[in-house]
Amino acid sequence: MIEFTHVTKSYGRGAPAVSDLNLQIPGHKTTVIVGPSGCGKTTTLRMINRMLDPTSGTIEWDGRPLTSYGKTELRRSMGYVIQASGLFPHQTVAANIATVPRLMGWDSKRISRRVGELMELTELPPALAGRYPSELSGGQQQRVGVARGLAADPIVLLMDEPFSAVDPLVRAGLQDLVRGLQRDLDKTIVMITHDLDEAIGMGDMVAIMKQGGIQQVGPPAEILDAPANDFVRGFIGKDRGFRGLGFVPAKRLPLTAVDTTRSPGSATREAPVLVLDERGGPVGWVDARRPGHVLELGSVFDPDVDSLRIALDAALSSPVGRAVAVSGAASRYAGIVTVSDLLAALAAHRDELADERGGADSGATSAGRTSTGESPDAESPESPESGTEDTA
Repeated sequence: MIEFTHVTKSYGRGAPAVSDLNLQIPGHKTTVIVGPSGCGKTTTLRMINRMLDPTSGTIEWDGRPLTSYGKTELRRSMGYVIQASGLFPHQTVAANIATVPRLMGWDSKRISRRVGELMELTELPPALAGRYPSELSGGQQQRVGVARGLAADPIVLLMDEPFSAVDPLVRAGLQDLVRGLQRDLDKTIVMITHDLDEAIGMGDMVAIMKQGGIQQVGPPAEILDAPANDFVRGFIGKDRGFRGLGFVPAKRLPLTAVDTTRSPGSATREAPVLVLDERGGPVGWVDARRPGHVLELGSVFDPDVDSLRIALDAALSSPVGRAVAVSGAASRYAGIVTVSDLLAALAAHRDELADERGGADSGATSAGRTSTGESPDAESPESPESGTEDTA
């Protein structure tokens, strides 16, 4: 665990960049620090590997003050991934990845083996090893940056807005990559971003900063459900309830049946009829107004892996207002969920949260406190059909 205790960082006579910061960063988890420009998140990150030292207060790593480490020793235990990859333009991909192992005196065979491992881990084709950064796409450059940060097998990986310079599609792929790396390698990751969606999607813990101090810290679902103050509530925005659905498993939804057919031209029922392919996968809905025609399916969801947010999107994108559930690698039809089913599941979830918070509020107050020690002004939460397959 990395712990900040009453940490302040000042530059000259102006307002401090970080003021009386108290923050615990758990080990073997991803903690994302998010906030508007100038809130102190980059300064906070750079104090972890002593690129900057605090003006006052202490920072400890597993109970040991950071000041007891030599800066070189500390930085070799912490990988660093910066904005826009920060690769050396005159070095090849392989040489960039090998930067820290080379400085640590590794022999050439060990370095070569490690470079190959990391290129495979970050899904970089071996053919790119001899290329220069200018010959890579933005996403490939950032993958090289991540590989370089992991090269010496650090315990902690620091990430300074690592995906800010790439387009949304590439960013989503890189986010998936880092989530997979944390799961497989069990690193402690500390990341900063100004993008709230990225923070709640990446972080096991999220810390929201304003003017050098922590406004709220906790799991993403908790922050979305119970903002600590008006700033956090405004920073999250008005769609926090919808975002919060992303943390509720869809497996709690009751699946019901709907009539199905493999011959849309023969279906005569007015009720919705789902068209399946020969493998049992959903392909669309029978168009009751135009016999023989098939309406677009809309999106689908897998109850075993998806959330209520994905299930709700499937219902909203369906031309008949029913979310189609699929299962297995073949995405076979498993059942349907109506919007009323989704709302009932959401109401049950919110009742559970209210019960949990009611028990916690009776004695515990630390989970959602602000950096000034004020209690959070959290809002109170709001409080099978049969089916047949038409084979005619």
